[in-house]
Amino acid sequence: MKSEKYKGVRYVETKNARYKNFKKKWRAALTVRGIRWQCCYLTEREAATGYDMRLIKYGLDPVNILKRKQ
Repeated sequence: MKSEKYKGVRYVETKNARYKNFKKKWRAALTVRGIRWQCCYLTEREAATGYDMRLIKYGLDPVNILKRKQ
């Protein structure tokens, strides 16, 4: 299920019994210049912030929480 609020964020359900108790359910994923990045977070907001931080690291403008007000 994709996040309705934030770009690049989605909810992850694990069907594998091995990861059944895995607490980090929100995943942020991004591909920039052929480099794939993804990370899991506890909350949707944390995942959106992580996504924005990675965009900033690659010299791009953030699109979610850290975006500048105009």
